[in-house]
Amino acid sequence: MARFVAILFILSLFLGSNGLSQDFSIVAKDLEYSFYGKEGFLWKLKASFFKRDKEGSFLAEGLNVVSPTKGINISSKRGYYYPKEDKMVFQGNVKLITNDHGEVYTEELIFFPKKNYLFTEREVLVKKKGMMVKGQGMTYQIDQGNFKVQGRAQFQMSL
Repeated sequence: MARFVAILFILSLFLGSNGLSQDFSIVAKDLEYSFYGKEGFLWKLKASFFKRDKEGSFLAEGLNVVSPTKGINISSKRGYYYPKEDKMVFQGNVKLITNDHGEVYTEELIFFPKKNYLFTEREVLVKKKGMMVKGQGMTYQIDQGNFKVQGRAQFQMSL
């Protein structure tokens, strides 16, 4: 049954405006979905609860999204995806793990996958090997490696 749900999910995500994707919605528990492209493994999405509507938007609880090609791993209590805006919103105990910039903790994180852009206006805590930075907001342009903590950042370093 889980494989059938995963197959329907795959079809619904990638058929775009095809009539099939407009005719059904998906509700699943303990969903795990992986996407492969020409380059190999691109994305993995896990959710303890997942609901996709007929327009392609989804709500997920216990959400984890991993992209080795982008060097990110994002987990949160819940998340939403809005396909018309290509926008994912992660909310509640959000943890972003990056390959190059450490771990980021916040309460809300917004991700635009096609633009390779992450940001939040909420308070953030960034931890990386012996240092901690606190600030109000963050931006991360993934493909350029441009990571910035906004606001009056506080920096702590341990030797």
